[in-house]
Amino acid sequence: MREWLRVTCGIQMAAVALIAGNPEGVTVWVKGRTEEGEVSGPAEAMFPMRPGDRRIFQFFDLEPGSWGSGFPKNGPVVQAYWLEGAPAPVVIAR
Repeated sequence: MREWLRVTCGIQMAAVALIAGNPEGVTVWVKGRTEEGEVSGPAEAMFPMRPGDRRIFQFFDLEPGSWGSGFPKNGPVVQAYWLEGAPAPVVIAR
């Protein structure tokens, strides 16, 4: 069995990162750029989701006017896990 999950944050984001869990098969990206050329747009994470998997993703934005300063503002956190024996995965976004 091979299941996949894609999580999209539809607001302007600067980055998304896997902060815990197995990186195998994980792809993250941000679609788009600002008028100044910085990366910013809807952010996505795509990854395999199998029984026993556990991952946490952090989405990031930067305060307006802070591009290049290196101070990210935390955006949503997404937890995805599929416990052994459970019929389906659980995905929580906060």
